[in-house]
Amino acid sequence: RIRHFTDTHLQRLSCHLPNIEHLDLNGRDLLTDASLQLIASKCVRLKSLSLNFCRTITDTGLLAVIRSCKQLLHISLDECAAISDMCLIEMGKHLPGLQYLNGNECTSWSTAGIAAISNNCKNLEYIKMHKVTNVTASGLADLLTSCTKLQYINFNRCQVNDAVVTCMANLKQLHTVRLSACSSVSSLMFVFLAKAVGTQLQRLSANYTQLDDEAAIAIAENCPNVQQLRLISTRITTKGAMKLAECCTKLKDFSVGASLKLRHGMGPILCQLSENCPDLEVISISALQTVTFPLCVPQDDHEPNNNTDQDHNHHHDETSSTAGARTRAQHGPFRPRFPKLQQLQARGCLFTNIGSLFTLITSSNRLRLLDLSRCYLGEPGRPIEKRFPPFYADDGTYIQTANQFWMEIAKRSPELMVISLTEQPEVLAQFIQHCKQLDGVHLVNGQNFKSCVQLVVNSIQQQQQEEGEGNGIMTSKEEEKDEPLLLPNLTDLRIRQSCTFLPRLPSTLETLSVSSVPSKIEPDFIVRQVVAQCPMIRRLHIAGEALLTTMPHLSVECLLMLCELQFLHELGLQGQVNVTDEVVKTIVQKCTFLTRCYLPGCPNITAGLPALVPQRCTVVLGL
Repeated sequence: RIRHFTDTHLQRLSCHLPNIEHLDLNGRDLLTDASLQLIASKCVRLKSLSLNFCRTITDTGLLAVIRSCKQLLHISLDECAAISDMCLIEMGKHLPGLQYLNGNECTSWSTAGIAAISNNCKNLEYIKMHKVTNVTASGLADLLTSCTKLQYINFNRCQVNDAVVTCMANLKQLHTVRLSACSSVSSLMFVFLAKAVGTQLQRLSANYTQLDDEAAIAIAENCPNVQQLRLISTRITTKGAMKLAECCTKLKDFSVGASLKLRHGMGPILCQLSENCPDLEVISISALQTVTFPLCVPQDDHEPNNNTDQDHNHHHDETSSTAGARTRAQHGPFRPRFPKLQQLQARGCLFTNIGSLFTLITSSNRLRLLDLSRCYLGEPGRPIEKRFPPFYADDGTYIQTANQFWMEIAKRSPELMVISLTEQPEVLAQFIQHCKQLDGVHLVNGQNFKSCVQLVVNSIQQQQQEEGEGNGIMTSKEEEKDEPLLLPNLTDLRIRQSCTFLPRLPSTLETLSVSSVPSKIEPDFIVRQVVAQCPMIRRLHIAGEALLTTMPHLSVECLLMLCELQFLHELGLQGQVNVTDEVVKTIVQKCTFLTRCYLPGCPNITAGLPALVPQRCTVVLGL
């Protein structure tokens, strides 16, 4: 795998290129058509080429590869928007054995280009066309009818209708179907699909579709080998979800967030999943409002179950044995356990049982992503930190305070990489201290972020004095303000509301998003810090509000400083009054890898801006 390479670096490897069969250049944005022409002339044995997110390549370079490398079986072009139908037509002529084609967000593709693939590439097994909206339903149907060896289909956000789904019945090897945001597909077609594909189906994405309980039951009864179900914002209810949890015992990814009719039934569903799906790795239940776990049946008939858990609200003898603690826990609400869980997204949920939530999070030591932002206990507006109910953990640990609750979670999540929380500084400080692999921090409210950083620094300094050792969090002795460098390996920092403070940013930062910046911190300061300290920044969002005249805005001088960010791919300047057509045009011209600009709420931007910037950059003016 080649990383961080330019055309020059690839040229230095030219003597080795004739022997290469598989070349992965994903995300190498510095590569141009010159590199592809070098590959075309040298890589005579090439069978697999991945160019995902190489947004600067064009038809010129790829056509050279297609015409020269006749053994190619695998081509991946995720978000290569400059690649047009011309390349698809040439693939049809020169690569009849093509098996894998990834064209996600290749927005220049149309029905004509896909027709060339349909007519000539009969061995195609994998097709990915997420958000390729210019291909008609008839064009998609022709592709499915002609390429009968297809095993993997991604038509998310495409022009899919019931007729297209009907064509999938002829695909005898089909195991993955992605139809998210295909709102024209009826629920009856999902029933048809489940019966047609049957035991072969392994993955189904149907977010934002009409899929309902009838379709869910059909999947449960006909597709027992399904491993991934993504059913966010569908019409499924507790009845359908319970059937899936009961029958689909090989599930690894179960996402049902924001399904309105599941708001009060997720607790029993999680319990059913815990009993039947030991391999579950991803759970997404965001915005399901209330999660109440049913009570366990006491195993000891002589000890009545008087505990309704907020989890054993009355005082317990702290000297109780581990076995005693476990016995009492068995008499409270069910505690779901997922030993292989890697991602838990429960944003906006209300948990009525704190002990069950604790077990849900800590039952796996593989957790890498945890989203508990806007997560409450018992009632809206009541964060877990308020009126905390003590409880016993499964191992007998008596957890009495919210701070201890979060500390134990942090200690038991050694592989955690991304954390999304509300605003409690003590909570975030615990994760920063205990989760050494943490490289992504998402905060709903950054009002107390400075307190969090100071807590971490104080704790680390105390530890250094006691142990005489360094650690992952450092302070700068060179700067007058001695600002702390929070998480030297941090790559992703997002603060959605009230960003009142930013620590000294590490050079590794690739994503920074700050919203609703109040008068306590100048947006100009953010830009100066990013330009000076974060040369590898790829995504930068600074959101203001044009209607609030008391809120500071980016100056024209600092806006033009953004031209120095040579690796910038995505820029958001929502609600900025000093952003004009000319300023945006200059930034896009200077930042040669910039492919997306989000500018909603900028009053001085005109509707003609998209025509003024280079074609590689998509300008979003609305929300």
